Amino acid sequence: MPIARAHFLDALARVRRGETGTFRSPSRSHYVIDPADNEPWDLKPVVGLAMELAGIPVTRGAERLMDSRQMQLHMQHHLPEIALISFQPLRHRRIGLGLGHPEAGAVDWDEAVVEAARSPALSPAAATRAEVLRHIRAAWVRQQALWRAAGHCGDCGRPAPFMTPQGRPFLEVHHILPLGRGGPDTLANVIALCPNCHRQRHHGPGGLDT
Repeated sequence: MPIARAHFLDALARVRRGETGTFRSPSRSHYVIDPADNEPWDLKPVVGLAMELAGIPVTRGAERLMDSRQMQLHMQHHLPEIALISFQPLRHRRIGLGLGHPEAGAVDWDEAVVEAARSPALSPAAATRAEVLRHIRAAWVRQQALWRAAGHCGDCGRPAPFMTPQGRPFLEVHHILPLGRGGPDTLANVIALCPNCHRQRHHGPGGLDT
């Protein structure tokens, strides 16, 4: 039975909640990209659980039948629209461990690689990979801004107005100097805000859009 998109999204939602199937140990260098927000998630727990939900055998007794490479091949065959990426340099690993994980922030981004996404001289394959890197970096900045906020608005200091279906405090990540005005997509240039304070930053007195 093939892995359907519903299996993948169900598995991703479960892993977000802390559930896993057979594959509890992370691969650390292979990731699937959440199509909703471009966040990276470790390949083994998500795809392993998706395969189990689809009825694909992943074990024979105590033996595991799948490794990261085989999981990648299954995804490429059944769900080619889901982005996959591998980080071989050690400094780029362990970014898909989930919001708040103590090792989730251990990433030393190579700005030259990220900026290469904008280079027209790249081959289509290289440009696609660089674009995914850029999106992942943006997702990482967002993750860290929300983690730093600890559920409270960076302006008014009040708790987030509600919890998301994934059990996360709802805050919006705001670029202090907008990207369209040359602002960097870095942790130093973002702040997590409640919706009211976010609108005030844009439309209040002296706001960015006034």
